[in-house]
Amino acid sequence: MNNVYEKGSMRIGPDDIIIEHDQIALRVEIDKAIDIAREKHEKDNNTKIGIYPFIEEKCNISQDTYKKIQSPKYKNKWTREMLGKLCVGLGLSIDEANELFLLQGGKLNETNALDKIIYCALRDKDNVYDFCAEVLEYTGKDIESFKK
Repeated sequence: MNNVYEKGSMRIGPDDIIIEHDQIALRVEIDKAIDIAREKHEKDNNTKIGIYPFIEEKCNISQDTYKKIQSPKYKNKWTREMLGKLCVGLGLSIDEANELFLLQGGKLNETNALDKIIYCALRDKDNVYDFCAEVLEYTGKDIESFKK
């Protein structure tokens, strides 16, 4: 079945629907991962913290950036760099991160320079600032969001 449906002047095929489904699933799984990490942080520190201050503190992703990437009404999607920052900042395991990366476009591939840095940062439980510095050093990409 290779039907192509028209809506206005754009053509939407079955592959586009799968990609959109993965983006929705990715957003749902990210919300779950953040909730789990935030609850652990609150329990460990005997304090309450809002979702946006938590993401800013742990992942170095601003509230505005997070909202734009996470909202389906914006065209911004999770890039590997930003998803790497989130996974490293949340302290996810390699398996947990790979579940998110699979929905984003593919599991971590150690032959890719960025993916290798993400993999090592997850393995070594690096903080997000060290991770950003390593990405800059080894790839030349500055993924520092907004503060140190």
